Amino acid sequence: MILSLILNFDVEIKRIKFGGDYIDVYKPKGEGKFPFVLFSGGMNSPSKRYESFGKFLASNGYIVIIPDYKGWLFLLLIPFKILKILDNLEKIDSSIENKGCLGGHSLGAYYSLLVSYRRNSIKCVFLFSPPALFLNYNKIKVPVLIFAGTNDEITKFEYNQKIIYENLKTKKKLVIINGGNHNGYMDRWDFVEKITDGYLGIEHKEQLKIVRDSVLLFLKENL
Repeated sequence: MILSLILNFDVEIKRIKFGGDYIDVYKPKGEGKFPFVLFSGGMNSPSKRYESFGKFLASNGYIVIIPDYKGWLFLLLIPFKILKILDNLEKIDSSIENKGCLGGHSLGAYYSLLVSYRRNSIKCVFLFSPPALFLNYNKIKVPVLIFAGTNDEITKFEYNQKIIYENLKTKKKLVIINGGNHNGYMDRWDFVEKITDGYLGIEHKEQLKIVRDSVLLFLKENL
């Protein structure tokens, strides 16, 4: 079942400095506490490229945190940065409920899965075209939603998402986007990203809609 795109809340957006990085926070304008979605973008992908995704989830009742990690050259630090954010949710916004979902794109997706068993507040993980790097699959217990594009030339399905999906031992779902590519999860991308990826064989807005609606359904099922 695919949910229709219905906006429920007005959205407040703020950009704050945290731990040496900037963080974009998309927050529903409403009373009470809301579950979090902590989303880590792809390597060298500014947080603003996921702005429409952040607004969409926030309008549906989630506080979305999208960091601009400073210095992607220090890649090994990213998992620790994710955990530091999780340990300081109250400082980031007092309306954040202590449960939520990790999400990520490409390398950010890999790191999100890598730390998914490190905190009890993490109830699920969704991944946009993750690479199949080293993982201890036995430790991953939360539900996982994986997206793959048939035209992705950066993390090809057969060597990446397919391997992750087949090795996961937890509740899992795979969404294959026919004609989708690696960059199509973002609002926009640069020339270098364009020439290293496969062509987008689907309307960009359609790839975004498939992703948004599928993630929203996944969140409603698990939070």
